[in-house]
Amino acid sequence: FSKIYYDSPGVDNRTNLSLNREYVQITNTGRRSINLTGWTLRDTSRHILALTGRLPAGKTTTVHTGRGTNGQPAQHRYWQSRAYVWNNTGDTAILRDSRGTQVDSCTWARDEDFTRCEPAPVPTRTVPPATAVTAIPTSTSTSAEPGVEPPALEG
Repeated sequence: FSKIYYDSPGVDNRTNLSLNREYVQITNTGRRSINLTGWTLRDTSRHILALTGRLPAGKTTTVHTGRGTNGQPAQHRYWQSRAYVWNNTGDTAILRDSRGTQVDSCTWARDEDFTRCEPAPVPTRTVPPATAVTAIPTSTSTSAEPGVEPPALEG
């Protein structure tokens, strides 16, 4: 999530214009397009929206609460709801992938008309740390004579 506008401006009068001013923005911070088919967007009150389509790398999709035509404008989707989804006094938006694994969440309490959420970090492949190499002394000689090489160890 990058931004959630949970309190549409003006009076909450349930007009489609007001409902569509309540929205969630989901940003793909990765380098590859994501197939959102089977992914879900939900809140703590169990309002659930099944997502579809693709979200290109580096792009943001905006999910409006009200009615509209998905893809108009580009990267805009509509919940098709006739009631507000996000609670003005506080709520949690949850994004799950097609396996049901939580990908991101954003929680807020009443403070302003919207909240900015940091997009979830893109998973990276973990590389195990390199094994430390300890230098092994080649001699136990403590000769203080300059130019005298310590004897080589056998074995």
